Amino acid sequence: MIVLFLLLCLYCPFADAAGRYFSRKEVLRTEHADWMRWLPDELNLSQISMPGTHDTMADKFGGNIQTQSLSLKNQLEAGVRVIDIRARHVSDTFEIYHGICNLGYSFGPDVLSVCVDFLREHPFETIIMKLGESGVPGAYNTSREYWETFMSYREDPAYSSYFWQKPSDWPPPPNLGEVRGKIILIQKFSSPNPIGFSDFDLAFFPFGLWNVPTLFHIKSNWKKKREFLEAVNVRVFGNRCNITSLSGNSALAHPNHIAGGFLCFFRGINDYALEYIFRGDHEYLGTLMMDFPGEGLINALIAMNMKHATSSSAIADDFSDMWNNICYSATGKPYNNGEGRVVQLTSYLKNILPSEKWALIVTKSDWGADIVHSGLFATSKPIEGYSHLAFTRNNPVSLPSGFAEAVEEMEKTVSGKAQKRAERLAQLIRDQFPEYEWSVFVKKAPGGGANWAFTLKGPYYKEWKDGFAYVVWAENKVD
Repeated sequence: MIVLFLLLCLYCPFADAAGRYFSRKEVLRTEHADWMRWLPDELNLSQISMPGTHDTMADKFGGNIQTQSLSLKNQLEAGVRVIDIRARHVSDTFEIYHGICNLGYSFGPDVLSVCVDFLREHPFETIIMKLGESGVPGAYNTSREYWETFMSYREDPAYSSYFWQKPSDWPPPPNLGEVRGKIILIQKFSSPNPIGFSDFDLAFFPFGLWNVPTLFHIKSNWKKKREFLEAVNVRVFGNRCNITSLSGNSALAHPNHIAGGFLCFFRGINDYALEYIFRGDHEYLGTLMMDFPGEGLINALIAMNMKHATSSSAIADDFSDMWNNICYSATGKPYNNGEGRVVQLTSYLKNILPSEKWALIVTKSDWGADIVHSGLFATSKPIEGYSHLAFTRNNPVSLPSGFAEAVEEMEKTVSGKAQKRAERLAQLIRDQFPEYEWSVFVKKAPGGGANWAFTLKGPYYKEWKDGFAYVVWAENKVD
């Protein structure tokens, strides 16, 4: 029975192969240190979907203490822009705690200095920091109030210029251009006068149900959080920066199991959340405060903002990185084949960038491509044997008279592997028909929906010859 149990667990869908929603690694396979640079200055913070981390500094000790595996620096570089800092007031300084546990970090060197260094290197970004009292039994050996100690940090010349100081009459929330290169404070501590936005200010509205008594309660906990996200998407709460906490904790259910699931018996909240983002038609999700987020979940949230980008070329690097990770969410179910993956990913692309003219190819086996695109092109690494190509197009055109016959003759002269054939055929076509932009995709047999599928709006040429499929299409040249 024990051997059978272990074998069963070996065949369970782990996070890496089912979305990359969860990670216990210290470094993620993604980097989005400058993703806000492609958003316009006039975009309001209430229009931006952002990755955040719950109990950001709790990256050690395990059990129900640890909520993250990445350092603060690595979180910011991966794309996290909302952080949750919990500081105990000790000897007129802030020490970082999670409950009764001293995490061994200090607010100045380990939090503020890291944030300032990041903003200095990436001046188009902004960091939203939730700061509140933590630690048991409470303040120790202090001569002043909590807010006074915070002000001593904010007025320190090393940090002062990096704090965005909210005017008393500021209409919440601000536009991105007002806060680039700054730390925005959400204060969870009292003060005689507001220092930043309060946790329940009109600008920032949080929702969280952290108590998950057992692993059997994960699904019901997610259901309530999903209902809140659905209300956020249709702006039930108005133009606020809505913050949804995906975290959970209890004596019988630790954060890593609630976020990532347990073996093949319990799905984690991160898994539910990524599926919700990937398969849904969403305009806005607000901020998700996550435990142990994987690169797929972070990427999916950042990608929600691409529809606001100043240009498609501006997002090219982030899109290429994001694409490889998000393709882990495409399973092709219920058929688990190339056709199913094309349908799922096309729907996702239309949600995040609806104004683009998308083409998509999903393929197994030996393939090659020589593709002209209009700004965005990305290829995933093989995932369960499938490579996923996504690219944007200009205006498709009809194939010229006599084209099929001409290409059939050209095909007789190409040889070698698929990539070599694609490049050679593309050059031959461009030489003979220079008035258009030409793209060529070549795949070695076998064919069929289980092995490859594509979506190309407009006319295209397709032919199998000597065990290779050739697909050719054209577009108008753009000056």
